[in-house]
This record gives sequence, structure tokens and C-alpha cells, in this order.
Amino acid sequence: MKKIFAFLLAFSVCFLALGTYGFESPANCTDEACEEHRHSGLTLMAADNDYLIAEVANQNYNTATDTLSVTIAIDSFSGERVSGGTITVSTYGAVLRNPTLGFSYLFGTTIDDEAEITSASSGTSVTIRVPDLGTDSRSSTGSITIIYSVDESYLSMLSRDQTLNISGSAIKAEEENLSFNTASRALHVYICTHSNVVERIVKEATCTEAGSKETYCTICGYVVEREEILPIDHIYDYTDVRSYPGQNPAVQPTCTTSGSGSVKCIMCNEWHYESLIPALGHDWSDRYLDDGVYVERCRRCNAVRTADNQCSHDPDDYELMVVLEESTCTEHGSAIYGCPICDRTEIRELPLEHLFGSWTTVTTATCTTAGSRRHTCVICGEVETEVIPALGHDWGEWETITEATCVSAGTERRVCATCGAVDTESITGGGHSWGVWRTTQNATCTSEGTQTRTCSLCGQTETQPIAMTEHVYGVWTTTVAPTCQASGTQIHTCTGCGKTETRTVAADPSAHSWSEWNVVEAKTCITDGVKEHTCTLCGAVESSVDPCGGHTFGEAVVDGRVTTKTCSVCGYSEATRTVNDGVEKTLTSTGGSLFVTGSTASGSLDFEIGVMPVERFEHYKDLISQYSGVEVSSGYDFKLLSGGNKISIVSGMELTLKLDASLEDYDVDFVIVNDAGAVSMLGDYDRKGLNVTIDGADLTGAERIFVVKGEENTPNIVVPIIIAVCTLAIAGAAVYFIMSKNKKKSDTF
Repeated sequence: MKKIFAFLLAFSVCFLALGTYGFESPANCTDEACEEHRHSGLTLMAADNDYLIAEVANQNYNTATDTLSVTIAIDSFSGERVSGGTITVSTYGAVLRNPTLGFSYLFGTTIDDEAEITSASSGTSVTIRVPDLGTDSRSSTGSITIIYSVDESYLSMLSRDQTLNISGSAIKAEEENLSFNTASRALHVYICTHSNVVERIVKEATCTEAGSKETYCTICGYVVEREEILPIDHIYDYTDVRSYPGQNPAVQPTCTTSGSGSVKCIMCNEWHYESLIPALGHDWSDRYLDDGVYVERCRRCNAVRTADNQCSHDPDDYELMVVLEESTCTEHGSAIYGCPICDRTEIRELPLEHLFGSWTTVTTATCTTAGSRRHTCVICGEVETEVIPALGHDWGEWETITEATCVSAGTERRVCATCGAVDTESITGGGHSWGVWRTTQNATCTSEGTQTRTCSLCGQTETQPIAMTEHVYGVWTTTVAPTCQASGTQIHTCTGCGKTETRTVAADPSAHSWSEWNVVEAKTCITDGVKEHTCTLCGAVESSVDPCGGHTFGEAVVDGRVTTKTCSVCGYSEATRTVNDGVEKTLTSTGGSLFVTGSTASGSLDFEIGVMPVERFEHYKDLISQYSGVEVSSGYDFKLLSGGNKISIVSGMELTLKLDASLEDYDVDFVIVNDAGAVSMLGDYDRKGLNVTIDGADLTGAERIFVVKGEENTPNIVVPIIIAVCTLAIAGAAVYFIMSKNKKKSDTF
């Protein structure tokens, strides 16, 4: 029995030590930069071997001098120092020739005369030897710069990607040689200026995995830059909301009200609990005409609204706005097209487009015959031929050969300055030199008149009629006034002959016959309401602001130095307390309270706070997510008036906000937005239950506050476990002590 209790005591002490250190052992973690584990006292396993690493640090193709400059960075895997070494860089083929050594610093010494260079039609070789220092050592890092001449006669699309083969080794002080790893033995360089780069998606991001994209040269294929695409947000199917174990029953969202429950991501098929599922929003149908106005109807709740912009969004009228990706001859690009009337946009595929080089003349055009020219696509080799229009004659000035008379034609000619062709034309006779028309009989609105003119050369006369004049009508006079539904009539009379004309006047949309005003949104004591009335003829509705009337306070209640007055209409209360250096006020409204000190507290204050309407909340939710990258759960509007004028909550005030019950077990942060749209993040605040008090200095200039739901407050089980283990250890020790006493008394156990 004694052995059993001794075992229990030893087990308890060991378990206590493990519980104090933590249940997760970092012994398997070998990352010294790991923040999750603590490596003090642990020895990380080092690599069993070492090798050289080489990579192309920089490359530049100069088209003016036809040279390619390549800088190769070299280092050892472990970074250990070396004493010397021999490195060889070789190429195959005739594209790269006549290498020269640029500035190079390898293994702690400048490379100058230590390089052996060979160049032939079959390839090149550059060998660099660093003298061995024996037991001494140098840095294992360095770089080699080699400048190659590029033979353009061999340069083509297939040979722009060239390979530099690197070999050799470095000597560690009094140790083995370090060779290059397999990945470093063949280095790729690109004989290109990378003047035409485009971006492409390598891997699309999902809601569970990051994606990637890269910018590459379309001429040689070189990847200029690679970039990670962050995972996208889950896209939940809010039409299928289910109950989640341990939570309240599911609340289905509607078009205008939010819900809660478990929803499924349509991309990864995972279920998540959402305490605030946004309202679904209306599912508007295609627009249709209703009494001359385009309207839309919600397919879920049958709500009706006037269609935005009254626009038909004809796709044939869409205009190009922004090109997202240029097309090539092998891949379609894309662009954003937009409706020229409203804000609707869509992304469309662009047609394939060749990248042609310069035009080359095949047949030269002349004055009378067309020529031709062609150019070739640098990507696929497609040839396009185009007709060069005939140049046309370069005619000189017209020269008169025979003068024209009043009744006979003459001749003139011109000569082409290019080919000498002659063009002859007839000069029409000068014709009569008519004088001005003179009226012989005036025209009226019921009969024609006449006019005559005379030639000053031959005296011939010509007569023509003068058309009847238009009627000269007086002003239009309304005989039947139009309404918003029916047209009217007007009449006017000719002042010359008395003829009358009648016309129909279109219905006047503004000529309504209004009913009495009806209240749509009731006004509060400090906020305006909305009222509307309806046309008895066409049913049109017009809205207007119903101004607020202020609080209706009852008799003030005095309790010592505290005076409280309460509005009998909205329940708003104001408690004023006299202090040594002024007054303090506590303003209480439906959704929270405001504690005010300082000079402002002595004024006439009105305060109101309430949950933000769904439509406005959704607008600001998107704005905050765009600028701050957080997801808000609820929003509140608040208004503070001093003497009837709107003021801002500032230093010297404290806002107490009562949170929604669903946030009881979660950390919360806050975001404020001012009227200019500026977004500011506030820190975490201490709270009592669901009440959070925020310093007014943090709310200066803001009129809206939003709650950001954070991490869930999980219970700490480590402390209870430690207490239980300690209790077990103490109990074991006590039993052992008692049993030892008994043994001394009876010599048995």
C-alpha cells in the first residue's frame, strides 16, 4: 500500500510540472523564428551537409550594343566560411560570345587576373580561381559579373532563353570541398528587354487557399514578378439557414430583416454559425412599364419600386471604359464596358489581336496605280498585307486656253508635276450677269407675288413667282387646361386672314390634385419625420419632411444636488448635478446614455441614439470593410444638440452603449465614421456586462459608431487543472505521512 501512495505522489509532481509548462511540447519544432514555441534551453538540429548555391541576381540586355550583362550571386547553404575555390561558368551554342569579366568579388577577394576565358562557335567558358588560404578563411558569399556579346544572326524566339552552366567547388578551411547543389548547376538568362509584359493568374484564390499571379514577358516568357493572391471571403448561401447545436433556433433572414443560424459556403461547402446574417435584400425582377414608368417587383416579398435611371441598358450601346488585359494573337484580353446612361457595367472578352511589326513596302504606288505593303506578327508569324492607294496626280494650277463668254464655253488645262499627265476641262460660259430681284407684286398669306431681274450684259429679263407668306398667328390661348392625367387644348388666330388653329396640350405631370398629408415616418422629439400625400387623379405620391417639435418635459424632480427632468413623449431624461467647478449631466435615450462635464454640460442638451436602419447599415458596412478590412456586426446612429444646434461628442463626455445580447461572450472593437466618410478604428474598451463606456475624445467629429465582433472569450482550463493536481499531490503526501506514523506505532503497514 505504501508503494501505491508513493507512486501517486510522484505522478502528481510530474503532472504538475507538465501542466505548469503547458500541454504542447515544442521539441519537434526546429524553426528558430517560430513565435508560437519557446526554444530557450532547446538545441535545434543542424543540417548534416553543406553545398554551394548560385542564382542570377541581375541580367540586362542592351539592344544598342548587343550585349548581355549577367550577375551571379554565390553562397554556401549554411553560410560557413571558406578558404578558396574554383568556379566555371560555361555556355553552349553561338548566341552568346566573347565573354568579359565585369566587377566580381568572390570569397572575400576581388577577381581580376584569376579568370581564364575561352570563346568559340560551340560555346564559351569563364573559369575563376580563388587562391587557397589553407587554415585561414574568407566569407562564403560573393558575385560574378560576366558581359557577353550577342550574335543577332542566331537570335530568334526559340533562342532567347539561354542556359549558363556553373560548376566547381569551394574549399572549407581544412575540410571537404563544397559543390553546387543540383538546382544551381543550370541558370537561365533571357536575351530580351522585357518591353512587353502582361499579368496572368497562375492559381485562382479560394476561400480556403491563397492564389498566385505573375507578370511575364510575352516575347521571351521571363517571369518578372510573382505575387500571392490572398484568400477570398466565404460566400454563404443565406437562403438555407439551419439551427446550430448549442445555439438558439435558426432565424431566417428576409428581404429587409437579418437572421441568425448556420449557413453553408457555396465554394468550400463548410458550415459556419453566423449570429448576424444580413438581410437578403430584394430580388428585383426585370423592369416593366406601369403607367409610363419603369418599375421592378421583388420576387420574394412582392415589394415594388421605381427602376433606377429608367434605362433599358441596351448592350449594343455599351461603351469601352477600362481595358483590364490587352489581347494577343493567342489569348483574349478583357475590358470593362459601361452603359452610357447609367452606372451599370460588365466585363467583356476582347477579340484576339496580333502584335505586328513595322510595315514593309512590297509594291510602290504611282499616280494612277495602287501599291502594297505587309507586316508580320512578332508572336505567331501571321502576315498581313495592305493596299497602298494610288498617290493621285500632283496637279499644277489651271491655265486658261480659251476664254468663256456670256453665251459660249471656254477651255482650261493643268499638268501633273509627277508624271506630266495633262487634264483638260471646259469652262462654262459666263452666263448672264443678272441684277437683283425686284418685286413687282407683293405676296400675301392667301396669294402669290412676282419679282423680275435683268442681265446687265444683254438686257434679258427673267420673272419668277414669290411664294405665299406664312400665316402670322397670335399667341396661343388655353381653352381647356391640362391635368396630370388628361390633355388640354389651345387656339391661336392669323392676324392677316383670320384663320384659326387648334392644338392639343399634353398632360402636365406636375398638375396634381393632392389629398391631405399622411404620416409615413413619425417624427421624434429631436428628429424630423416624413409625411406624404397622394394625387387623387393619378395616384402619384409626394413626400415631405415633418419637422420635430422638441421635448415635452414634465415637472423637474430635485434630489439633493441632482435635478432630473423627463420627456413625457419619448422618455428621454436629463439628470443635472451641481459640482464645485460647474455641472455634470447624464443624458439617457433608448439605446444608451451620455455623461457630460465641463462648459457644455451647462447648456441645453438633447441626446438620441438608436440602431441604424438596415439599408444605411449595409452601405457603411461595405465602406468600412473596404477601408479597414474588418467585418462589422451592428451600427448605431447618435445625435447631440446644444441649444437646438447639432454639435459633436468631444472630450469631457462619455458615451455608454448597450450592446446586443449576442455579443455577451465576445470581444468587441469599434469603428467610427464621420459625415465626410472618414473611417477610424477605436481600441478595445472595458465593459460591464453588455454596457461599454467610450471616451468622448475618441468620438470627436463622428455621428455613427459600429461594433466589430472579435474572438470568443473561451474559459481558461489550465488553472483548474493545476489546482486539481496540487490538491491530489497534497492529499497523497498527507496519506503517506499518516501511514508512516502508523508504521512506527505498529511496525506494520
